[in-house]
Amino acid sequence: MAGKNICNCPNPPGGVVECDPDQVALCYIEHGQKRSICRRPPASRNARIVIYWLYGVITGHPVTRFYTMSSADLKMMLSGVFVRVGGIKVNFSVPSFIRDMLDKWDRESGEGGGGISSPVRPAGPGSRPGRRYRDEGEMRKAGLKKSAIRNVIGKKLTSN
Repeated sequence: MAGKNICNCPNPPGGVVECDPDQVALCYIEHGQKRSICRRPPASRNARIVIYWLYGVITGHPVTRFYTMSSADLKMMLSGVFVRVGGIKVNFSVPSFIRDMLDKWDRESGEGGGGISSPVRPAGPGSRPGRRYRDEGEMRKAGLKKSAIRNVIGKKLTSN
């Protein structure tokens, strides 16, 4: 048991997943069956690559490099628990080197709430990764711009 990465499974049925120390241990209940997974992270030690890979493994929705990781996403990956769409509770345990990456990234992100240099925020915990919304002020400005463009185009078309 020493040196293993261990994850406790949700009850019922409970249980434990034991993985190698450099693997991510995941356990969840799907259709009444316990699913235990040990995943080896990418060979790259680039924090962005490893953290984005981890996010995809935990949520079940891989994300691209264009996805902006929010501080809530980082906290979730440090927590060891995530509830997927459909109510599937995923318990997981990450190796210490990934935990160090997450801690460092979270400290450097500045706790802005919107993630690393992000002008937009995730739509919420139940949303699919990559989906975004803007605040109401930005939406109004965008709508006004579209209306102004339509008015100008309409005037040009009707003035001929």
